[in-house]
Amino acid sequence: MKWLLLALIKFYWLVYPESSRRKCLFKETCSNKIYRITKTSGLIAGLKTFYNRLQQCKPGYAVFKSPTTGKWYLKSISGDLYEQEEISENILKNAPR
Repeated sequence: MKWLLLALIKFYWLVYPESSRRKCLFKETCSNKIYRITKTSGLIAGLKTFYNRLQQCKPGYAVFKSPTTGKWYLKSISGDLYEQEEISENILKNAPR
């Protein structure tokens, strides 16, 4: 079954070129992360990653700069906090200054 999820992701990449996809919040896009996790850790881990990313990639996130560290953070709608290294450059360049 692992191969089926990997094939579906490859089909998605083929049908929807990167230029026509919605911009991801994270540096490692959802499909790339799910593909990597599924390939290395198996189907169940890939499905869990898919579910978690689906919960996080919703409108309503907040991007802010910490006054103490000077680093940027993204707070997802589910309440998870991500550091600057994980946030997409597109999101950071449009963050309020």
